[in-house]
Amino acid sequence: MSRERMPIIPADKMTDEQKAAAQTFAEGRGYAVRGPFAALLRSPEVMLRAKAMRDYLRFKSVLPPR
Repeated sequence: MSRERMPIIPADKMTDEQKAAAQTFAEGRGYAVRGPFAALLRSPEVMLRAKAMRDYLRFKSVLPPR
């Protein structure tokens, strides 16, 4: 029996705000919400801000690639 602390929220249980955030995430990433973003989806605004920060650090960093 799996008892995750913060399981992925089923689409039929999401609020409208969560659905919109999940769709925005999927459109930007090409895959559904997963990993730490699944837990952050409980606060859609925080999840999208965390995604934006990660994208900024990953793709717009002033540090050269390895």
